[in-house]
Amino acid sequence: HRLLNPFTAYSTSRDGYALSSLYRNCKTYSLQKCGMIFLIKISGGVVFGGFCDCIFQFSGKKYVGGDESFVFFYRPEDKRNLWRSTGKNDSILLCRNEYFSFGGGGEGPAIFLGQELEKGQTCRSETFENQLLNGQDVD
Repeated sequence: HRLLNPFTAYSTSRDGYALSSLYRNCKTYSLQKCGMIFLIKISGGVVFGGFCDCIFQFSGKKYVGGDESFVFFYRPEDKRNLWRSTGKNDSILLCRNEYFSFGGGGEGPAIFLGQELEKGQTCRSETFENQLLNGQDVD
């Protein structure tokens, strides 16, 4: 994927804290073949997120996304902070009404966020073989 015309499809400061709003905003771009980078900022200045080769849209019980996907976290003092899809499973992106998850297997999804987008978790997933993305288990 090449980054041609980047745009912000969703921002909590502009659009609020609701997963339904995220899906609704992204639906506008559902016919375009584009990928999506998403960022999550947490306390302590840590920023983490991922790239998926498709956009967020309700997918029910079906995982979407491909092997180009990755997760990352940003903290200036860390060296290894990006994990690509391992290809060990197809658990890339699951968009349900109640939550979205990115990655799976292992200890759980690399990124999990609920309906209100304010609480979630990060796990070591088989999909990416990542460390915890909140930066808490960095060597």
